[in-house]
Amino acid sequence: MASLFLPDPLCDPALVAALGLEPTSGQALSLAGYVLTQADIQTLPGLQREANAHCTGQVFTLPAGSDAALEVAFSVAGCDLVTATTQKQTVLVPLAQSTGAFDIHRWRARALAAWVAALPDLLSLQEKFSPADLAQRLPMILSRSNSRARSQATEREDRSGFTREDVFLERQTQPYTEYFAVNEYLVRHRTYSGDTTGPLRRAVFMAVDAVTVLPYDPARDRVLLVEQFRAAPYARGDRHPWLLEPIAGRIEPGDTAEETAHKEAGEEAGLRLQALHRIGSYYPSTGCFSEYLVSFIGIADLPDTAEGLHGVEDEGEDIRTQLVSRADLLDRIAAGEMPDGPLLLSAYWLELNRARLQAG
Repeated sequence: MASLFLPDPLCDPALVAALGLEPTSGQALSLAGYVLTQADIQTLPGLQREANAHCTGQVFTLPAGSDAALEVAFSVAGCDLVTATTQKQTVLVPLAQSTGAFDIHRWRARALAAWVAALPDLLSLQEKFSPADLAQRLPMILSRSNSRARSQATEREDRSGFTREDVFLERQTQPYTEYFAVNEYLVRHRTYSGDTTGPLRRAVFMAVDAVTVLPYDPARDRVLLVEQFRAAPYARGDRHPWLLEPIAGRIEPGDTAEETAHKEAGEEAGLRLQALHRIGSYYPSTGCFSEYLVSFIGIADLPDTAEGLHGVEDEGEDIRTQLVSRADLLDRIAAGEMPDGPLLLSAYWLELNRARLQAG
């Protein structure tokens, strides 16, 4: 049977299990001639050949027939499995396809949990997609996995009396996965009367955690909105699929919600935010979407020159920014001209808190 060497950062029991290996079966090994490296958060830490260096880790015996699937998974994740010979044995090692400085603290705090959730998907989806297709889908696979990891860290008081343990999963399938994914579930759950439901078929549109940020200039008492084509209103049949909204963007693995807000403000509006005020975190539509939003008001300087054209061309973004006075914003919302949920929520929060924001 083949043996796989994993450097110490990859020997986390949850990640080892996600690879289909037995976490307690590893044997310690110091591998001469290699150093640890990582190109970025969206690649797994791997090895680079370097004379007089050594890397510590563990060796795991691969289950029969698993080496080919692991080779694909590692390749998509930025590492090629190559053979290395030690004094005692020959092992497969993850050789990084590109290099960069490895930060163990950033890896553990911002990437490990996302990769633990992503690796089973990379292994299971090999039946549907080629390695090239998986590589193309990796950013969204990681983003959805990052959302699942973030959900485990979400703490809130539960007063319903029920938890996830009161839901019984009988079957889960994923009939569609591209930029987004659709999951189908067959579940039963406990009821308020103390019984258990019969089998319930449910489908969920799998989006990722994201932020919205409404830029506000307290001195000029106005906001900045972004306008762009939106596919969902188009799919519904809306005659006006260009909508005015807050700035928005998904939370990438390794980024915080606050970092994402600042980054998206620069990309979508060319703005540098002076401060962020958190509105709240919420599900916009619990009946069918897994998307979880973190919304902010962003304090910014908004002169007349803030209007313009923006967006990341490689992501197909064609965005026009518009300045709107706070009073006009509320009037247009009341007239039904801005049917965007996060914008409504942000505008009402701003109205309740504007005196405090204007006072500094």
